[in-house]
Amino acid sequence: MKPFCEVIVQEVLPKIRAIIARELVEKYGFTQELAAKKLGTTQPAISHYLREMRASKKGRIEKDPVLLGRVEKLAESLASGKNITLEFCEICRTVRERKIICPSCTANCDACSSLC
Repeated sequence: MKPFCEVIVQEVLPKIRAIIARELVEKYGFTQELAAKKLGTTQPAISHYLREMRASKKGRIEKDPVLLGRVEKLAESLASGKNITLEFCEICRTVRERKIICPSCTANCDACSSLC
């Protein structure tokens, strides 16, 4: 059984990081090196995100305007130097509320709603 936290870490978080990397580089003019520092990763990881060699699955996040808006807001906060810890938690809550992980999760659906 894969609990929803594991699904988020394996499937959702990499895509969120890829979207944030793209936003930081393309919208906010960050270098790959600076984007890597902001995301706590390496410049090669940012390069892979930008070339869609990592987290290349498009779909559920981009198709959900509420979730995509939250990820873009998180990128804006990160670009301006704000602490984003709670915003990540809000994104996780949004993923659960909007049942973004349901197709990949094997946990009982009531589990997500009980945490929100």
